[in-house]
Amino acid sequence: MVIFLLLLWMTTFPVYFKRVRQLDSLVKMAPSKKKKKTKQELKLLAIARGKKAAQKRGKGVGSRLEMTLPSKWRHSTYKRGSEVRMKFTSPGKTVYKQHSEVKKTLKERDMSDCINEEIFASSSSSSEPDTDEFRGSSEESDHEQQGDDNLCVKMERRLFVCETTQLMDLVDQINQTSRCCTIDCNGILVLAKVEPTGHGGSLKALFVCNSCKLREVNFQGSAYVEGSKRTVVGLALGVAFFISGHGFAKFERTLRHFLGISCVSKNPYYDIIKKVYPVITEILDEQCNEAKDQMKAKELDELGSWKKAVVTSDGVWHTRGYFSKNGTFIIKNYMTGGLLWYGHKCMRGEDDVVEDDLYEGTSKSMEGVLADECYAQAKEEECDVNTVWQDADSSSAISVAAHHPNAKVFKCGGHVGRAHANNLKDMAKKKEFNIDYQKKYKDKFPLVSTRCHCKRHKKKCGCFSEDFIRNARINHFCILHQSVDAADYARRMTYLSKYHCRDIHKWKGGSCDFHPKRSCTCKKCDVDAEPKCEGKPYSTKCPLTCDFHWVAYQIECSRRADDAKSVIHPEMGRGHSNQCEAHFTVLPHFRAKSQSLNRLHYMCSTNAGLCQGNMSWCHKVRGTSYHWVIDLYERLGLPIIPAVVDALQKANQQRAKVLMKQKTDHAKANRVKMKVARAEDQKERRKWLKRQSVIHSYGGGDDDDVDDGDGEDPEEEGEDGETEAVVTVISGKTCRCGSKTHKRTSNRSCPFNSKR
Repeated sequence: MVIFLLLLWMTTFPVYFKRVRQLDSLVKMAPSKKKKKTKQELKLLAIARGKKAAQKRGKGVGSRLEMTLPSKWRHSTYKRGSEVRMKFTSPGKTVYKQHSEVKKTLKERDMSDCINEEIFASSSSSSEPDTDEFRGSSEESDHEQQGDDNLCVKMERRLFVCETTQLMDLVDQINQTSRCCTIDCNGILVLAKVEPTGHGGSLKALFVCNSCKLREVNFQGSAYVEGSKRTVVGLALGVAFFISGHGFAKFERTLRHFLGISCVSKNPYYDIIKKVYPVITEILDEQCNEAKDQMKAKELDELGSWKKAVVTSDGVWHTRGYFSKNGTFIIKNYMTGGLLWYGHKCMRGEDDVVEDDLYEGTSKSMEGVLADECYAQAKEEECDVNTVWQDADSSSAISVAAHHPNAKVFKCGGHVGRAHANNLKDMAKKKEFNIDYQKKYKDKFPLVSTRCHCKRHKKKCGCFSEDFIRNARINHFCILHQSVDAADYARRMTYLSKYHCRDIHKWKGGSCDFHPKRSCTCKKCDVDAEPKCEGKPYSTKCPLTCDFHWVAYQIECSRRADDAKSVIHPEMGRGHSNQCEAHFTVLPHFRAKSQSLNRLHYMCSTNAGLCQGNMSWCHKVRGTSYHWVIDLYERLGLPIIPAVVDALQKANQQRAKVLMKQKTDHAKANRVKMKVARAEDQKERRKWLKRQSVIHSYGGGDDDDVDDGDGEDPEEEGEDGETEAVVTVISGKTCRCGSKTHKRTSNRSCPFNSKR
């Protein structure tokens, strides 16, 4: 056992001692310096670096030319001993064996642009320290990193406005670096022919070689529409101007007169309208059919379905006045806002595109005739109209009753309120009712035979005034908004005319429930709620103390109460015809109301406006990416330019945001404030006008008093009536008596008038 342990110690101890010595030497050993490379090693590294750089920059004869040879210049190689060299041959057969000679010749011939001054830096001139790794020059790094940027850039199809001088400049730049490719020809491109007209605003130019005449470059400013002889630029300009509401007069004035662009003439422009009309009519008809399919998809007994349709309709005339030659009528889905049926009537402009005859009736009868045709078309398509919302002054109710006898016609609440205010304005001018009027309402209103107690209206006289009529219209709107059914609306209108207008807010059996019982005095409380401050009892701002005008107001309110079932729907409540009105506000952007158009132009531009007015419905049904202009371009064969698509989609999104913002409570409150501020501003302007001492007159017969009835009575102010404001006559016809109280002797009130 002892011998075995001794042998084991003798074998392991030397190994352990050797390891300890190695570790001790590593700890105590100082760091050694990097071994310096010999000249031979540095030379080998430089050769390797040069080979890599040469491989990147090009290897072989002529791979590193510092110039781009012009057209017809040739280069070739030849051997001189063991070396391979390059020689250059000009179009005149002159041979050059040195780069410097070629550069000198090119500079003498004004072809310096062919010389590339940028050359790759050699590895020997590099100032970077020598390392084991190869590093390319800065130019080589740029080419590696930007290799993708040097590829051909694709340009999307777009329309631009350019100058012809820039086209000539482009050809000049090409001539500076290139020559004709014909053998033994050193010519350049020159303009041989130009066609500025007949291309719809585009240009066609022909460039040929000035030496051999064999090389031709044909520049076509616009491609042709597929299957047509029209250019894309010409058709796009005509369509864009037309659908933006401009006729040929503005089209020619803008392009030809102001910009000098050779646009299409009058007849080709009207040919564009003939080409656009069937396409845009087809787009509008497809929208109408899709809106009808929406109604057919609903349950038959559901309100707003095809068999229980709820629609709104109205008519519009092209120009203002009774002499309008064109008119349009539309029927829209009241529930969704989609356009269902439409029709046009025109008195002038017979053409070979529209098959219908020109309208032979009067302008006033257009709405009734078109309503009859549209509702007859609805009946032919087996649509059962249940409810119709329309203006109070619309004449289409007869057509509805003729074709849809089970339908109920309801009046727009806004138009009812406006008619209510207009009737009060007419009654404000009266002092008493005529005999027939008294007989009609004597049993219901015994005081109908009374007279107005005012000889001359003045401020707070208790009769109809502008403030009272304005408040009466506001009160009617509030009652219309709060009423839940027709009976509630009639009851509120009766109480309004019987008690509220005379500043009575509580009576036996009831009280006013459409306003707070107390009004705020701190001007900090919410207007639509009960005041939080102490306040004061509510009082009518303009109470009626005149029995005649009180009875007149009662009669007017009773007429509104009797018609309550035509104003309040039993299921839908109050309604309006604002959808048609909003649709019609778009049309003047596509055809001006100040210019009477022929039939084809009017119908085509109006259909474009109807398509644009239907975009709110299209936005909900067809998505934000749809626009009728893109659809029109596709069907006309025009290219769909991405920039146009992006712009229209952005306009769609912006329009949707604006509409959503206008529906917020904050926006509604701002609109109310604007209306109040506008009314107050108008009132102040009228007061300013009354304070002016100059009265503008043109010498008309018996002139009315300047005072409109709201001024104070001179007798109550202690005035004798003899002292009056000085009147400055602008007409030049002063009175012969020299008096400043009147204007001329022809006035019957003049005491010096000989015919008096």
